[in-house]
Amino acid sequence: MRRVLLLLLLLCTQPVHALSVAQISGEGWQIRDLRLQLSLDGDNAQGSIEVATLQLPEPLGELRELRLSCQPLIFTAQRIACLDAPLTTDWALLDKPAAVASFEYIAASGALRLDIKGLHGLGGKLAVNLHLQAQGWQAGLQGKGLLASRVAPLLAAAGQNIGADAGQLEVAFKLRGNDEGLEKASLDLQTRGLTANDEAGERASEALDIKLSGFAEPQAAGWRGHFELAATRGQLYVNPVFFDLAGGALNLASSVRYQPSDQRLLFEQARLRHAGTLELAADGELRLGEAVTLATLNLDIQSMPMDTAYPVYLQPFLLGSGLDEMETAGRIVGRVEMGNGRPSLVRLQLQGVTAHDLKQRYSIDDLQGEIHWHQGLDRMRASRLRWAGGSAYRLPFEAGELQVRAAADQLALLEPLRLGLLGGALRVNQLQVQGLGTQALALDFDGAIEPLSLTELTRALGWPEFAGTLSGRLPDLSYRNGDLTVGGTLAAEVFDGKLAVDGLRIADPFGRLPRLRADMHFRNLDLAAATSAFQFGAIEGRLHGDVTGLRMLNWQPVAFDARFYTPPDDRSRHRISQRAIENISALGGAGAGAALSRGFMRFFENFAYARLGISCKLTNGVCLMGGIEAAPDKGGYYLVKGKLLPRIDVIGYANEVSWTALMEQLRSITAGEGPEVR
Repeated sequence: MRRVLLLLLLLCTQPVHALSVAQISGEGWQIRDLRLQLSLDGDNAQGSIEVATLQLPEPLGELRELRLSCQPLIFTAQRIACLDAPLTTDWALLDKPAAVASFEYIAASGALRLDIKGLHGLGGKLAVNLHLQAQGWQAGLQGKGLLASRVAPLLAAAGQNIGADAGQLEVAFKLRGNDEGLEKASLDLQTRGLTANDEAGERASEALDIKLSGFAEPQAAGWRGHFELAATRGQLYVNPVFFDLAGGALNLASSVRYQPSDQRLLFEQARLRHAGTLELAADGELRLGEAVTLATLNLDIQSMPMDTAYPVYLQPFLLGSGLDEMETAGRIVGRVEMGNGRPSLVRLQLQGVTAHDLKQRYSIDDLQGEIHWHQGLDRMRASRLRWAGGSAYRLPFEAGELQVRAAADQLALLEPLRLGLLGGALRVNQLQVQGLGTQALALDFDGAIEPLSLTELTRALGWPEFAGTLSGRLPDLSYRNGDLTVGGTLAAEVFDGKLAVDGLRIADPFGRLPRLRADMHFRNLDLAAATSAFQFGAIEGRLHGDVTGLRMLNWQPVAFDARFYTPPDDRSRHRISQRAIENISALGGAGAGAALSRGFMRFFENFAYARLGISCKLTNGVCLMGGIEAAPDKGGYYLVKGKLLPRIDVIGYANEVSWTALMEQLRSITAGEGPEVR
């Protein structure tokens, strides 16, 4: 540009009235076939500038047949000016070839002004200005009503890979400098109804209105600046976060510094306000090498209402985990610090946080307290939490309080925890966790079960209801490589008998598809206690049971080999009611029933029996049924073998029964609906 001005001034001070230059070039631009003409005829002075081609840096492209005609041309010793002169050119970015240009040079001050307005391009209007003075220079570009679909190719050529489909832009870009270089650059950008996306699917917008303003200026070690962004309408996706601004405007502001020596971009005093959703302050550092990395990030969470913040800022990062489908409430404030892309400090205050899993796996109500975590073991600090209640896999638990200490990848329980549950409690004496937040998570646990109501337990799980209590030790419980195992035998007392669980192992217990394996052995269960709480009918006596090879998928049985039977050495009273006979007969399938006449048996309410029992081997959703022994002369198997008079035998004939149908049968029986023979 300076070369062009020098040539113009040279022409104006020489008697020669025409000048042609084949080529003038600089870094990133080139002029070919420049022709200057000047006619100095008193008050009728006029002149023109013609350029065959002006090559600009990409993506601006090439201008052809550029012509500026000054009529009149003001030419005095003090001032040279060309005001509101027609300017024409053939340029791909312009919708119309014509514009208006003004040029003015003041000899006394050396000031030079160039303004081009009336440019119709990119679907809107453009204006360009350049002002040179002794103390410095200014340049600017303004655009109004620009079509995003026309601007998008320019952004793509600049490496942004953004494809815009709709919307308009307004832009004002200004530069200011002096002989030593650039002093300041500023930008004001506004979009209306912007709908755009990139090819990778990382960013997208729908009917988006935003305002962006900012500036940058050099300093001794690089650049400093400030920007403000306000998004007021539409939708915005920045992987993986989705913003629907109908719920509240988004405002972001920050001061920034860039240090080119080590390619560091520092943002300071940053403020994010998402109306009704999140307010935070931040500072941090980005490394701008071959790949952009987050070196440090410090977040001060001033307000985060969980009902609105969870679906926007938390849920996208939890997809695929057990925390990705929740209804939440309450509020969180605190501080999070990160270094090299990893957390280094977490300090949070939970204020009435409630979380309900939509798949009914867990819930927590009115969670209050503080969470403290630091990456250094030497800075461990106690975390204290209390809650009003909740549930785990449909099992409700009561209010409680927890104190732990966490640092690095370790967590330890500071004092025993008693969690009220189903009329009893789960008591945790010791809890140690290592590898927290890694694939090598390991957990060691020691606890016990204070007597729980089996009625409440079975009701909560949706199983046929049983009376009695469940209690026992939880010895050597550990979690390694995604598996939860009990090292010893889990012993419990139930129905005045004993329950022993061996080989208990749960794979992926906190995931989407937990898998359980175990062997269970019941000894000397009191049948009177087991049958008294529901409408099955009264049975007196003792019962043994063995459930081997138990496999559960998502807490539903898929395989086992179960057998329940009268103990061989049982000397207790053996009595069974008429209703129990009918219900056991129904479990034996179609055709099952008592061996004696119904007409005669209806006069007796209770019967003596020698033994009873039932077996089921579950495979592929079907139970292979059996009893205590075969009944060869009857063609089935004994479910109840009678004793004394009036003697009654219950024979089962169904060899295969659908597990679903069998469970429905048990539910109808225990609900008091009576047996249904299938």
